[in-house]
Amino acid sequence: MLLITKLITLAIICVAFILGVGSANTANATELSTTAHITNLNNENDSFDILVNASFKDKHKLLIINSPQYKNISIEKLKQDLGEKNVVEDIDFDQVTVNLKDSNTNDLHIHFNDTDLATINIYDIKQNKLAAESFSNPTYFTENSRADPYAWSKRDKLKVSYGNPIKKQSDGSVLKPVIYFGSITKALNQFSVNESTKRDNLHSSRKNNITAANSGILVLNNTEKNITNNTFFTNTSGDGLQVNGSNGVDDNRQSINNIVTSNLFNYREKVTDQTPNIAGPDYRLSSNNFNTSMNKNTASFWTRISKDTGLEEQRMIFEQKYEIIDWNPLSKNLEYKVQVEIIQRFTKNNVVQTEITYKNIGNQNLNNFVGYSFRNITFNNSINGKDSTNAADIHSLGNNHGLYAFNKDLGADIEFDLSSHKDSPFAWKLSSNKPSYFGGSNFVYQKNSDAHFENVADQGYKTALDPGAGHFFPNKNLKTLMMATKNTPLNINDKTYLAYSTKFDVIGKMNPNISIKENTSNQDPIVVENHHEKIKLEGSWFDYQNNNIDLMYTIDNANMDKSDLLLHDSQTEADRLAGTTHNWKEFIDISKLSPGTHKIRIFARGFVEDKNGVRTEHRSEIHKIDIFIKPAAEVIPDISILSPSSDSTIQEPFEINSDTINLSGIWYDADSPKVNLYYSFKQGEKILFSKGAENKTPGRANKWVLNNLSLKNITDTDLHTLVIYVEDVNSKTPSNEGIDLFFFQRVNGTFRIIAPQSINFGVVHAINKQQYSCQAKLPGKLSIVDSRLNKKNPLTLSLETGELSSNDSASLQSALTYKNQFVASGGKIILGTTKIKPGSSAIDWTDFTDHVEKELRFHFRHPHRNKTSSNHVTKYSSQ
Repeated sequence: MLLITKLITLAIICVAFILGVGSANTANATELSTTAHITNLNNENDSFDILVNASFKDKHKLLIINSPQYKNISIEKLKQDLGEKNVVEDIDFDQVTVNLKDSNTNDLHIHFNDTDLATINIYDIKQNKLAAESFSNPTYFTENSRADPYAWSKRDKLKVSYGNPIKKQSDGSVLKPVIYFGSITKALNQFSVNESTKRDNLHSSRKNNITAANSGILVLNNTEKNITNNTFFTNTSGDGLQVNGSNGVDDNRQSINNIVTSNLFNYREKVTDQTPNIAGPDYRLSSNNFNTSMNKNTASFWTRISKDTGLEEQRMIFEQKYEIIDWNPLSKNLEYKVQVEIIQRFTKNNVVQTEITYKNIGNQNLNNFVGYSFRNITFNNSINGKDSTNAADIHSLGNNHGLYAFNKDLGADIEFDLSSHKDSPFAWKLSSNKPSYFGGSNFVYQKNSDAHFENVADQGYKTALDPGAGHFFPNKNLKTLMMATKNTPLNINDKTYLAYSTKFDVIGKMNPNISIKENTSNQDPIVVENHHEKIKLEGSWFDYQNNNIDLMYTIDNANMDKSDLLLHDSQTEADRLAGTTHNWKEFIDISKLSPGTHKIRIFARGFVEDKNGVRTEHRSEIHKIDIFIKPAAEVIPDISILSPSSDSTIQEPFEINSDTINLSGIWYDADSPKVNLYYSFKQGEKILFSKGAENKTPGRANKWVLNNLSLKNITDTDLHTLVIYVEDVNSKTPSNEGIDLFFFQRVNGTFRIIAPQSINFGVVHAINKQQYSCQAKLPGKLSIVDSRLNKKNPLTLSLETGELSSNDSASLQSALTYKNQFVASGGKIILGTTKIKPGSSAIDWTDFTDHVEKELRFHFRHPHRNKTSSNHVTKYSSQ
């Protein structure tokens, strides 16, 4: 008897689409004289390219195409492909009849334009339904979203994520900052992660460098549709340029000088621990088994909505691996393996924060580990397909804080804050380009060089004598920023980090520009003691048009025409032409402000005078800073809500588009040793969420947190009030109770799928030649949250399957069934539709978990290996 243990899992791929006329189905081909198969070749940029492959059993080659989105079908393209006489429209019934008699093949291409949904029904001439499918955008995947609506969502295709709009220009265009990985053109066109990691056969790099955490600015002339026709600005070598030819830049070579890697290569081909061997992510790309630079099969791309800003964040994950095979069957292979995670996000002021995490996920300790980020700085812009590259002049921010780069012709400026973060680089320095395919120690480490670190202990410009704000570094021809973590032991499961932030602008050519120091603006709000009379703010400014600027501010007033002067500053003509950045620092009087939350708004202004003496005012964007002034210590406890918003009002409630919310704030009490904290909705029941919270230092601020407060039962878009209470434990009177109010309302929008990463079919103890049937088990909820406005059609949820593979060479005779019907490998299962009330704007939940666990089964026959009794463990999976 051969006993084999099988661990069987199936990766889940869920697609929700709007159901059109009729339900999606495919008729039994054996009952019809003609068959048809539908494939979606492309669903990017609001368009679909659908291939219909037909097999005709008689001389008639007629098909009827029906679609609720009939008006979006390119009939002209059909006429071009088949001939005008072979295409007959029936607009009243949303269908077209096509004749393929003059076509050399039985393939038919149907193009849908300007739609997020394409539903297509195929009939033969006798009105027999041959096939039907629906395709939609967007499709996304959710990791561990059983309870967390802000969980990361895995995506197969790259994309751009937007910051807050900067400013509407005089020509009507709008500037929008974006973040993305790799090339901006690849992200705008939703290039796949899998395709990105493949080798470009014409070069030494991959088709798209996904380790490049990039940012840019789009100038949207009219709409976000057809976005690639608008102007964009980028800030790393070649990013966005698509000029081909001997003098141009190849599209596949974009962003190859902006990379993230580590010194894991030094464990494979050691130089020294002090000057380690380093490999870029594309090094030795021609070797299929070389995973020390990047294991392309581990690359994954994720997005999520920030709890703090409501803006989309992005995450890229990949692994670097060096494995030593141990041929002893009783021993394990030695795995030196590092997982690299790159996260980038916007702050509310459009500062881009980049955080890199290096984690040891192998089975060997790494006694000397260094993580690196190399980032070339070059300005590029593309205007309706006409590309240009602009050199960057790089200067110091002063006091070893970081650097800024600008180009006066383009009016572009980018700042790198390399000192304000907890995990700011241990070392940083300017150097020559480090392409993604580089390898070796001398690319990074050399003695007595302006362009290299001397060894892993050398911190470069982090500790070197700073040239001073606005001045060049020793070698002004160097355009690549090298950043490194501290050389440290990285034991199994340990992590080390590298973080920095950037602020990219192209409005400096037109308007003044100011920034606020991150160590100030990262505190949201800034907590100020009750007895303080002033608050210090600091930042920087530059202006290409004015030699004199005013920094203006208001407190608790959104009307900037009523602003007061914070400071007046000036610059030389040379500074103006060069776009030199100037530091500023000033105090604001808060002595007359009452305890509680207040909002400071700051902007810069300058005046340009034309030849007729007419002065025109130019303003920067407005920066907002929240401060919280502590109340004086009193016997009566007091509580304040600070996050997610400290200034929600009935007129301006906080907008929520999720099903839970996290709140936090501060409470005070002058004498009580303990307090209780409650919440309630409107005048509803008070619910205790923190019992006996300790008042360790009476009169001082204590932080409170209320995480994952469910809003699932609130399905309307009305104004709602949440009340937070603090109560003295020793008091029974309401007078010893402090409260704060939080006003909010739901914002309706699209829909989202909540899905686990996999479907488990359990562990099976299998015996030779026996057949087994395994019931599905979901490790999390599978559901659709539908928050569309004025719903007209339900949503349909489908499941796609892939090829089954194992971790050894064993074959497995298997089948997947749904409702006792066989599902072909790579097939699609319609799981069901959502329940809606037509015309409703309420948020609807439809749960499919129990249904899938009941109806989905995995069947297999034990493979016959040999006649000898033995034990063997095999893991089967499908992706």
